Amino acid sequence: MALSNLSSVIRSNYKNTVGDYEITYNVTQDEGKPATEIGASVRKGEQKFGYIGISSIGRRSIIMEPGISDEEAKQICSAVIDDAARIFSE
Repeated sequence: MALSNLSSVIRSNYKNTVGDYEITYNVTQDEGKPATEIGASVRKGEQKFGYIGISSIGRRSIIMEPGISDEEAKQICSAVIDDAARIFSE
């Protein structure tokens, strides 16, 4: 019996900052294929303030904990949508 590699997985991490909040993106994809899912978290220092899931078909799940102002939430959502478009286009 011979061992054969069926696929290779690439893991990529990205980071963006909006005000005092850091958005960290995690992407796992099969080698040679485009990314289909992005997971992310929003942090301020060590405290988590949000969770994000975006799929390449357009589904977006953005959850933010209390403590983020409406204006900061708008800026974070805008950055997340723009960042996801860049990641999916790579």
